[in-house]
Amino acid sequence: MMRSRHSVPLSLALALGAQALLLDVHGQCANDNALVGAAITPPCPGSTTAPCVQGGQYALVNVVAGNVYTFSTCGGAAFDTQITIYDNGGGGSLGYSDDACGVQSTVNWTATFTGQLRVLVDLYNCANNGTCATLTINCVLPPVPPPNDNPCGATPLTVNTTCSYSSSSNLGASTTAGPPAPGCANFGGGDVWFTAVVPATGRLVFDTNVGDITDSGMALYTSTGGCAGPFTLLECDDDDSGNGLMSFIDRSGLTPGSTVYIRVWEYGNDTFGGFEICAYSPPPPPPMTGDDPCGANPLPVLASCVPLTYSNIGASATAGAPAPGCGLYAGADIWFTFTAPANGMVTIESSTGTMTNGAMELYSAPSCAGPFTSVQCNDDAIGFMPRIDRRCTPLTPGQVYYIRFWGYNGQQGSFNICVFQGSLGTTVPEDCQGAATICNSQSFNNNTTNTGCVADLTAANQGCLTAGERQGTWYYFSPSAAGTIGFTIAPAVPTDYDFAVWGPMASVTCPRPARRCAALGRLRSDLRAAGMVRPIFPKVRAAIAG
Repeated sequence: MMRSRHSVPLSLALALGAQALLLDVHGQCANDNALVGAAITPPCPGSTTAPCVQGGQYALVNVVAGNVYTFSTCGGAAFDTQITIYDNGGGGSLGYSDDACGVQSTVNWTATFTGQLRVLVDLYNCANNGTCATLTINCVLPPVPPPNDNPCGATPLTVNTTCSYSSSSNLGASTTAGPPAPGCANFGGGDVWFTAVVPATGRLVFDTNVGDITDSGMALYTSTGGCAGPFTLLECDDDDSGNGLMSFIDRSGLTPGSTVYIRVWEYGNDTFGGFEICAYSPPPPPPMTGDDPCGANPLPVLASCVPLTYSNIGASATAGAPAPGCGLYAGADIWFTFTAPANGMVTIESSTGTMTNGAMELYSAPSCAGPFTSVQCNDDAIGFMPRIDRRCTPLTPGQVYYIRFWGYNGQQGSFNICVFQGSLGTTVPEDCQGAATICNSQSFNNNTTNTGCVADLTAANQGCLTAGERQGTWYYFSPSAAGTIGFTIAPAVPTDYDFAVWGPMASVTCPRPARRCAALGRLRSDLRAAGMVRPIFPKVRAAIAG
């Protein structure tokens, strides 16, 4: 998959490259400095200093392969320094720094050999001087490779029916040779391994979650020879998890009882640390029932939503009922029935299972043989799943109603559905007349799935809210004096909120043309498409006349 995220740094690099033509650019200094003092053997782990290295001199440092060294003049020099490092045995520059901390320098280097290293200090630009600089040398031992650094040390994952994350880390991980290259997510090594035993269903789902690592890749393998291979690559994934840029694999048709291998790495191998992973196998959906109205599944009408799980896998199209008026109907529908309660106020709500995009239509009919009259059709009320709210327009008490449910454009799978009884006062906060009053600098929260009972917004007053009413909530506030007011909308999870402000008004008028309005949904989509994945939410300041 091509990652739009990485097109953004590219465009920035091109812009900076154009500016670089105007700058005075310098590289590492030549290996022509004079030795100062005796060879230094820094403790590891630990730090030491060369207390006086002048511009045009070098310190000779004994290094050990694999150790991580930092050479720095930060805070220890009164002149503009440059640091360049060379193998004392010859060869080209191994590292260089200029202006890492103000006009001072720092080089971080992982030793590629055991021997002696020249650490050159120069006055910018590669010049000599007679002023001392303190060169600090820090050494850190290489991280110990994790036990699952290769397939034979792979961590077994417990296969549950739902995702239960366990913690892991790629700190110190190397690159595994032998198995086929993953082929996605900019694999550069630093991989760790896991195993899972395939359950009787033949399906396994692997998901990863952020920790120190926020961008992962994952590959799934089988092996005919255990951890020694040979390995066969089945699938590679980059960004399919719901957890930002983390990876996700859902694979069916695996051999029950066999062991599969999972390889996880950080995108580009430039970040190391913790992450989370899980393996699970969702239970198979219940057998399909309710393929036609006369076999409809009865739903209880309860005081609150108690989801019941059903499946439309294998369902056929129903003839006789009017064609659905929403949701790109393509057959594979199943039916439900319920009896309206005494106040007629019900909410029919669905949620995802293996089906992630559904639709439903509510019908009245004298019997399961029809004729059917459409009452309401809905698609995409809760994410991509439907919801029908009949609190504002109650159904006929005691009457039997039918629900037709299908997957958008023929999608099949399991889903959850419930019917629960509602109640409604004379006004609701989703309507302008039922708005809540805000006092002082208080914080408040809300989560609505209703549009209210009154169509408050029209083309004359909606301002930039051109989509009309979409599960909004109304609030009143009254400034105590003229000035500037501000508020911040901060969703608990990334989502798209728009707003409008009406007023000022002496008494509530619902509503006049908006005074201030912002609909950032399109902007937010464009930012995400460009790879700027941090959600942006409106922070508002408006001048109010007292």
